[in-house]
Amino acid sequence: MTKTFALKSAVFDGTSYQLATAEVDEEARILRLSYRKKSFIKTEEVFLGNIAFDEQSSVRSEGQKTILGDTEMEAASSNDAIALTEILTAPLRVALDALREIIAGPMAGFLTTRAETLGLLANLKSDYRRAILRCEKLVPMDSRDPLSDIIRTKAEELERLLGLALTSLDGFFKDKPSESEKAYAFLLALCLMQDAKLAGEEGLDTVLQMLGGLGVFGTSNIKQLPVEEATQGLVKLAVSQPQLFF
Repeated sequence: MTKTFALKSAVFDGTSYQLATAEVDEEARILRLSYRKKSFIKTEEVFLGNIAFDEQSSVRSEGQKTILGDTEMEAASSNDAIALTEILTAPLRVALDALREIIAGPMAGFLTTRAETLGLLANLKSDYRRAILRCEKLVPMDSRDPLSDIIRTKAEELERLLGLALTSLDGFFKDKPSESEKAYAFLLALCLMQDAKLAGEEGLDTVLQMLGGLGVFGTSNIKQLPVEEATQGLVKLAVSQPQLFF
């Protein structure tokens, strides 16, 4: 779908042009910029250039101006400026929604199950009999070693869920692998947080510093929360701010 915007002016490659036109191909994600050159004889449309845009493009608005990278476009009206900015930022919104679904789905599924499993291991140490009874669904009726069966079942489930999370992240970042580090670091940080909780908070401060380095703040209450609640809280934070991992 292509939309055309009449511009009061445009700044392209450092040069200002009056009576410019922005033609945006939403599907190809290309903005074609031109201007009307007037002479005594006629007015002609002069092509300036094609500008590609995607989820990583720098787009901002200032009043009726929309700025894409180094190109500045002043729309004829406020409504046109809003519409142009929305089109140019659409790829980012789509990408953030997709990443939010991965965090809330596969990543959360793995991390929540891992937290539950670590809690189970802790309960097995403190009250073996009660913990085994709570996991009776994981133990075959003819089991001779319930603990081994439980551990094997949970390990297989975690391996499957981790595979789903990593496959989802790999698919999302396939065209931009260099951008994936923060998402994988967040996944690792939450696993380390869970381990630290199981170890009696040892190393938790380092994990919180790691999360802060990723831009994940608001974690001051993590120390007071059980591992499952801490995991859910951090995942909720990430879901609300997927742009942190972009």
